[in-house]
Amino acid sequence: MNFGNLLLATMGALLAACACHPRDPALEAPRETVSPGGDCESAAELVQRMQRMVEGVEKAAWEVVHEWDDGMTAMDEGIKLVGRFRREEGVRVKAAAMGRAHGLMFGAPWGPNRQQIIFVPGHAAVVLGVLSFEAGENSVAPPHLLLRGIKGERDHEAVDPRLLPGSGPVLWLFDEPLVAHQLAPQMMFGHEPALRRNGVADFAGRRCVVLQSSRAGKSAATAGPEGWYTAREVVKRFYVEEDSGLLAGLEYIVRTEQGESTLRSKVLRRDLFDGVALPSEVLVRHEEGSGVRTGRRRVLLDRERPP
Repeated sequence: MNFGNLLLATMGALLAACACHPRDPALEAPRETVSPGGDCESAAELVQRMQRMVEGVEKAAWEVVHEWDDGMTAMDEGIKLVGRFRREEGVRVKAAAMGRAHGLMFGAPWGPNRQQIIFVPGHAAVVLGVLSFEAGENSVAPPHLLLRGIKGERDHEAVDPRLLPGSGPVLWLFDEPLVAHQLAPQMMFGHEPALRRNGVADFAGRRCVVLQSSRAGKSAATAGPEGWYTAREVVKRFYVEEDSGLLAGLEYIVRTEQGESTLRSKVLRRDLFDGVALPSEVLVRHEEGSGVRTGRRRVLLDRERPP
């Protein structure tokens, strides 16, 4: 089973109904406008500048509310997603995927339905668990580690943790990675293999530096059971406003043997949090084959909301 078919199965008829959705110029790929950029700061220097901007932020918590333009939301599909940043701990994002029935009335779906992704400077880890509802009482089975990608090792270079597990990568589809990358740029961009500056681009009317990372090739992880990780190449293009150092958008491309899926996002609004402007509303566009789905994510920022 391939990655594209799995996502299409999740979306079902809704995705097909939106196949002819009009294109949003704000989310068009700006590849044609990329230019070399001349003598300017390197990718590492830009990330260091972004890091200095957030030195005063010690902790943050957020909830991502994902809404499709067709009226459906992530919660309608039983998905709740929260994140947490602690300077001394790193970034943790948790998704509970209870299915369209929400689990509360009809019981949780079979198999792992709680996913966590944990970023610390030295590694990224994906942890799965089972969140079940029995007689109205919430019970949690012990979690198990699905992947630990240690920097410098092959699995870290080849496997994108947001695409695990292949049977339901909700962290890829519903999380908003721009928040974590803005809060902890040095650590988060450190988990982007082969990061380089790829010129400048006019992104939705803003002059942006393009930071590009890529993953490709096989490893022990990609050679696992069929369907659990099907990506053969992953390319990310982060658009950073040249003057402010703020993230303006992301192009997230996943290629498999069967085709290509792309998520494009554009920051629509920001809120000040401890003196730093963080994304609070983001336009999204998901393209897969002839199917197109658009929507937006609202990021509800807080300090103490547990993940």
